[in-house]
Amino acid sequence: MNKLNLFKGLKVRVFTSDKRSKLNAKDGVITDVTNRVIVVTYKGVDYRESFNIGAILADNNIDVRVEENWTSLKTLLLRG
Repeated sequence: MNKLNLFKGLKVRVFTSDKRSKLNAKDGVITDVTNRVIVVTYKGVDYRESFNIGAILADNNIDVRVEENWTSLKTLLLRG
């Protein structure tokens, strides 16, 4: 089993700028994961967006909810 599959179903918050403001964030869920791409499906709209893992590591603009706490997806990816 690929370790990245553990991310499926996690709630995410995607920030549209470097400022971590909930007003400028989109909420969604990780619906698919490959070795290079994480797919987020947004709540309330029929829209999915793919994020390259390299871009996630560079931009640090996605937070995930783990056990009621928000943390950076970049941090989780680096921990392996």
